[in-house]
Amino acid sequence: SPSNDPSSHKSKKIRKARTAFTDHQLNTLEQSFERQKYLSVQDRMELAAKLNLSDTQVKTWYQNRRTKWKRQTAVGLELLAEAGNYAAVQRMLQTNPYW
Repeated sequence: SPSNDPSSHKSKKIRKARTAFTDHQLNTLEQSFERQKYLSVQDRMELAAKLNLSDTQVKTWYQNRRTKWKRQTAVGLELLAEAGNYAAVQRMLQTNPYW
């Protein structure tokens, strides 16, 4: 089909292969994320160097992880609200510094 013709994609950027993180890298990234949801440029560069990753790889992992975290938090709030546990919802909203 014409859409699969490589010559029709001259201006298309070649997509970088998906990074396969090692268990050690993932564990370290998760531990770091538990401590702080947002990294300073300095912290990000240090973490990238420590894990032998690029700054961009760490930045992208953090962006994706925050999206997952926010989605999980939203689902948790919905479940509490459905259960009629509004006091718990209020407590969560008051104690979570990331809203």
